[in-house]
Amino acid sequence: MNDSTDIELRKDITWLVTDESGRRLVHKRLPDDCCPRGQLHPSIQLRLQRLRELPLGSFVNLIGVERTANGIVMVSEYVVGTPLDQLPQDQISRFARDVRLAVMSMHQHGLVHGAIKPSNIIIEPAGTIRLIDPSPFLHDDPAIDLKAVNQLSPAVSAGVIAKAESNEDEHDRQYRQRTIVIAVAIAVAAIIVAVVLAYNSGA
Repeated sequence: MNDSTDIELRKDITWLVTDESGRRLVHKRLPDDCCPRGQLHPSIQLRLQRLRELPLGSFVNLIGVERTANGIVMVSEYVVGTPLDQLPQDQISRFARDVRLAVMSMHQHGLVHGAIKPSNIIIEPAGTIRLIDPSPFLHDDPAIDLKAVNQLSPAVSAGVIAKAESNEDEHDRQYRQRTIVIAVAIAVAAIIVAVVLAYNSGA
């Protein structure tokens, strides 16, 4: 693929390019640890392949890996929007729940992002979030992501957890109520049966 470099986003690391079809892409140079002897390590290749196949609209579309003049790069779509770290704190709090849900959806597919931070969360013009720039390294501990999400907005994250726990408490309360009602109904039925039997035997 013959791409033209438009903008160097991060010196010697990330570039915004345009391919032959006019599609805007991001090239991120992979660390040397990912490419021993100039070849993509099999574990890195497998992880990137799994990330490419991730069926989530909240996750950036990975195109693949290419060898360019800048080295071996991870290629992804360019997501138009505003990085979370460029928003006021009250707006960051507003998106914290969506970020948590997106991250947990990744975990449900058996994948960890590994590099959750405000600059890797893009708010699109429509208000939807996109997680970009995942770590190429193999991460298997979801706590890495969840800890990073909590640091975005601890109060909101705590609120989401508290709400979930509150819902569980409400569920338990309703279950106990149903159990009591059933137990009372059974006891009343047993008393009625006993009275009927006693009446019939006396007659």
